[in-house]
Amino acid sequence: MTEKQKIEENIVHKVKIGIESNELNIHNTIEEVRHSNRTFDSLIVVISGGGIYTVLESIKYVLSEDEISVNLTCLKASGVLFLFVIIINLLTQISTVNAGNIAIQIGKKNLDDYKNYLRTENPSFLIQTDEEKSNSNKVNRHNKIIHWSNIISIAFILIAIFSLIFFFWNIAPTQTN
Repeated sequence: MTEKQKIEENIVHKVKIGIESNELNIHNTIEEVRHSNRTFDSLIVVISGGGIYTVLESIKYVLSEDEISVNLTCLKASGVLFLFVIIINLLTQISTVNAGNIAIQIGKKNLDDYKNYLRTENPSFLIQTDEEKSNSNKVNRHNKIIHWSNIISIAFILIAIFSLIFFFWNIAPTQTN
């Protein structure tokens, strides 16, 4: 086997590894999108929904009791923050789907390029086109949006929970001896 044949065989081997890697990346990306939709986002919506229910029931109770005189600011702020969390979560879902779809398209194109190389042995696919760069940038932007949306959601939900706790702490009856 000549040196040139060894190099060509090595390139073919690397291309086959690239195909396997891209197939695995496509599969993993699909699973990550599904997992993300099922776990974190569900938890955020459930907690926020429960928080909104608690706020509404508390307002209803406080307003029906003549003896309770309390400032509802913390309670209302908590409800608004829980609502914002749900809205942010919906926007994050849209961004997650968009990023996932673009990543899948990139993976499929890479997979086609690798398979095409095996047929033609034309290494032109190694040069990233402007469209591919643009798609990669889109995925990165969506991932940043998702990342910061999740951080904001966590911050809002924590503030909302603490506001709710603060409200209940202030209306709790104190025992005197």
